Amino acid sequence: MLSRPQRWLPIVLFAGISLALAGGWAFTIHADAQDARERDELLAEQTALRVSDWVNSRLALLRALRSVAQSGELNAAWGVRVRHAVEQIGGFQAINWVDAHGVITRLAPTDGNEAALGRNLLDHSVVGDTVRASMNDFEDRLSPPIDLYQGGRGFTAYVPARAEADGRLLGLVNGVFRADQLAADCLDGLSPHHAVRLTDAGEALVTSPNFAQLSDQSRAIAWVHLGDRTWKLEVRSSHESAPLAVATLVFGACILLSAALAWLLDIALARQRQVALAHAERARIEARLRAAERLEAMGHLAGGVAHDFNNLLTVIIGHTDLLRANLDAGGRDRADLDESVAAIQDASIRAAAVTSQLLAFSRREPVTHGTVDAVAHLRDVAPMLRHLATEAVTVAVDLPPGPLWTACPAAVLDRVLVNLVANARDATDGHGTVRIRVRPDGEHVRITVSDDGRGMPKDVLAHVFEPFFTTRANGSGLGLATVYGLVHQRGGTVDVSSVEGEGTTFVIQLPACDPADGPSPVAAPTSTTRHGGAAPAIRVLFVEDNDAVRATVRRGLKNAGFDVAAYEDGESALTHDGPVDLLVSDLVLPGIDGATVASRLLERTPDLRVIIVSGYSDQPGSVDALIARGARFLAKPFEVRDLVALARSLMGRERGPTTAPRVRGDATVDTLSEEV
Repeated sequence: MLSRPQRWLPIVLFAGISLALAGGWAFTIHADAQDARERDELLAEQTALRVSDWVNSRLALLRALRSVAQSGELNAAWGVRVRHAVEQIGGFQAINWVDAHGVITRLAPTDGNEAALGRNLLDHSVVGDTVRASMNDFEDRLSPPIDLYQGGRGFTAYVPARAEADGRLLGLVNGVFRADQLAADCLDGLSPHHAVRLTDAGEALVTSPNFAQLSDQSRAIAWVHLGDRTWKLEVRSSHESAPLAVATLVFGACILLSAALAWLLDIALARQRQVALAHAERARIEARLRAAERLEAMGHLAGGVAHDFNNLLTVIIGHTDLLRANLDAGGRDRADLDESVAAIQDASIRAAAVTSQLLAFSRREPVTHGTVDAVAHLRDVAPMLRHLATEAVTVAVDLPPGPLWTACPAAVLDRVLVNLVANARDATDGHGTVRIRVRPDGEHVRITVSDDGRGMPKDVLAHVFEPFFTTRANGSGLGLATVYGLVHQRGGTVDVSSVEGEGTTFVIQLPACDPADGPSPVAAPTSTTRHGGAAPAIRVLFVEDNDAVRATVRRGLKNAGFDVAAYEDGESALTHDGPVDLLVSDLVLPGIDGATVASRLLERTPDLRVIIVSGYSDQPGSVDALIARGARFLAKPFEVRDLVALARSLMGRERGPTTAPRVRGDATVDTLSEEV
């Protein structure tokens, strides 16, 4: 007979197991609900990021089209580029050009959008205030949700374009977005158990069909911030956890307490792993977005600041040259004044070097044209590279027997090699081997620079091309960023791989080309004589929008014996009715650019000589066309004596061939879609 305690043992055991299973069941239900809430919140945040990325990527296209309009290319080709961009990217009903009065004057594509042409958006009941605000404060703006003329819901964006010269409003690039396309790209991949509604100030933009059916289920909210607009993203879901909980309770009653505890522990760990993976993915996406924004902002900053800085440097170097010339004629105390002049000129040249590095990173390096045999050139500069690497570091050069011509000036190739060899030297800590190998690779010339140094960890490798990023105490962080900008500007690519403890390898791909034929010199143009046989002064038409640069260069040319007529823009220069022997023009001008001025004057005076000067150019194709017709390019900053020497040399030389060799794979003449 069992004792009283023994009788109660099965009941106690059953009660204990039942209580344990009940506790485990309750924990499972709670954990499942908590997990569902966290998944919904994470899903809402990820969906908001996708919506933000979708809108911002298309706003970037509109900003690129604004740059095209500001450069004076608002013509029929503009519509072709817009249609190509719409087909490639999608999401647009149309992309319009709105003039300074709020009237739609251009649209693309035209099919199905004809009703919008000629409409005054300032009179629109919904978007009128948005258009007016964008015109007043010159800020990019989004409209509230609207009913499209073509049917369906959507919204519009307005990107104002200003004249660079006086800041006046040229017009607005107007993007018309379809809400159904946004939903198809960002929301249609969601599970059937989820529904989404996207609203702007309470007005629905996108709503899932089953959103109302899930009104009593769990929900999560995220916010999408787009300029002055804030969209509310609401996610609702249904989680059928009750059947799972009942099955768990029935199954758990038949197993031991240890199995139930192990099962609960596994669920908890799986939930933690899922949450950790979701948070890691979110962190990766945010890091990528921050890196892209940082690189884009740095590129725009470098390009804009360097362009203005080049004008100042031209003035400084020009006045230095004029001051030295005046000292030679005045006979004053030269020791003290020459020392001051040398200091000013040295500081200007150093500032120009910094500007060049910033421009190289922003891909707005002054346009330099030319080709080079990479094999012969590397063979010539190999002693210099060995000297740069120091005696303790061996530089091994592996070259093919034949020539390999590439569309890259020798000076640019030197800068790339010097930066890479210096970086490899530092990576070997002063003792090791740097290997340089040149080989053909289809339509490219492949240059490989490798070292057997300490290598780089993955976290350093991810930032190696970022400006101002360096692991050296005295490093500037611009060396590899400069390499990246120079190579990509000339249509090439640069890749890097590294293994810690084994070394690093950089692979440069530059477009291959045929050897360029230079202009053939012939007899200088004849000139009439007057007053006892003296040759007449060369008549120069000088066009420059910067007042200080214009005054400095005009004075230097007059002192050198030239007859100079100076103008501040292309329109006024084209009104000049006197004879002209030489045109010297800045490329970037308000209104008509320097390339257009040169082309029109060449139509009137076919034997006119042309020199184009600029700190950078967004129109390399126009520069190529002028050089093919015999023009010369001089990069800012420059010394006045360099301009004088180039002008005299050009006036004594016949023009080059009427066509220039086309470089295979030249990325500097890409279409608008590749710019975007």
